Amino acid sequence: MTHTSITDRQKELLTFLREFHVKHGTMPGLREMADHLGATSKTTPFHLLQRLEERGHIKRHPHRHQCIEIVDGPWDIPDTIEAELHAFCKTSGRQPGAVIGTALLLYLRGGNTQ
Repeated sequence: MTHTSITDRQKELLTFLREFHVKHGTMPGLREMADHLGATSKTTPFHLLQRLEERGHIKRHPHRHQCIEIVDGPWDIPDTIEAELHAFCKTSGRQPGAVIGTALLLYLRGGNTQ
């Protein structure tokens, strides 16, 4: 599925999902998303998630609470790193977003940076 452009509000939620996942190691619930967006109802993030999924930016797994997968990029990284990242993902079967998230989480928690 190809990515299509998203609204500022959808981008805000997508950025929140990435940051929350890196910080907590899990995805936020609808209430946490609504609170971040300043929404009074969980309906607001629910509809934004639907649009993000329709546009190919996330995948949601039915019947699994908080199971959201962020589909790749675009990432603002140098071409050489991006090429290595995609080569690694091709051989490992992992998504670039998941690899970047794991690497960033390890780095932030003081893991080996070499």
